[in-house]
Amino acid sequence: MTQPLVTPTWLKQQLDANKDIIILDASIEFQIPLEPEKDKDGVIPKAQRFDYDTVFCDPDSSLPHMMPTEARFNTLASTLGITQESTIVVYDNSGTYASPRAWWMLKAMGISDVYVLSGGLPAWKAAGYECIDHYTSHAPSSASLSLDPHFFLSAEQVLSHSEKHNAHIVDARSLARFKGEVKEPRQGVRSGHIPTLFAYPLLSSSIVAR
Repeated sequence: MTQPLVTPTWLKQQLDANKDIIILDASIEFQIPLEPEKDKDGVIPKAQRFDYDTVFCDPDSSLPHMMPTEARFNTLASTLGITQESTIVVYDNSGTYASPRAWWMLKAMGISDVYVLSGGLPAWKAAGYECIDHYTSHAPSSASLSLDPHFFLSAEQVLSHSEKHNAHIVDARSLARFKGEVKEPRQGVRSGHIPTLFAYPLLSSSIVAR
């Protein structure tokens, strides 16, 4: 497959046929303004927790859920049984909100077969598939993944693109957050958007780019 989104039906077929598939719950705890209410009742079978807010992050950064170092990511990925050859599906309990960020992190570490469950846990339930009440443990692996730094830009690099108007900067938050009409979910974070003619709110929730 080449597309990043998969359906609940596809995932169910993979769960039945591929005992080695890795399912990661990338839900975030806090409520994003205008985001659908989180579904906190149950998890997809075989799911493991992929917490990029407090675990798969840079603990030395003052900013939330920053990409961890290559060494830290490999240490944590090993506990989930992840390797370069893994087939991974990430989902979240709001729909398709937090999981694309986890997808990007895994792609940045060089994993080819990683997908996002379209519609997340709500879509899985709507399809009538089973949920369980606990996460599943996986046999540890010896992850040896390599971080491609080109998957990320610094704030200074984005500022340069903004000032020079030489890039399309996509803001994937809601229109109200883009316009600064609602408070940001993180305390102390200013409202509004990057000052550039090329920043537009992305109204679809299928992609996260900011």
